[in-house]
Amino acid sequence: MRGDDGLWYAFGTSDPLREGEGRAHRVPIAHSADLVEWSYVGDAFTADQRPADAAPGSALRAPDVRRVAGRWGMYMTVTDCAATPTSSPAGSTRPDSGYARTRRPA
Repeated sequence: MRGDDGLWYAFGTSDPLREGEGRAHRVPIAHSADLVEWSYVGDAFTADQRPADAAPGSALRAPDVRRVAGRWGMYMTVTDCAATPTSSPAGSTRPDSGYARTRRPA
């Protein structure tokens, strides 16, 4: 997705970014000016930001990010829940940080 700053943004599944890293990222975010060279920006969520019914260490998979009415909305699948995997909405005013889970669509 392209941000208002002219940079392109990519969002990934909760996995280590590099082989052997040993730390799962919580929806890693990268940006690029030219779609060739990419830089890691940070994670959309901290380990403490998970749905109440998600087990510790649950993963956030397949983030789908959209820009709607001036806000960035994200849906992702949450694994290892008390019931079945669920879809979880989140929102932010920026593409690279500040995502917070919501109970309603972002």
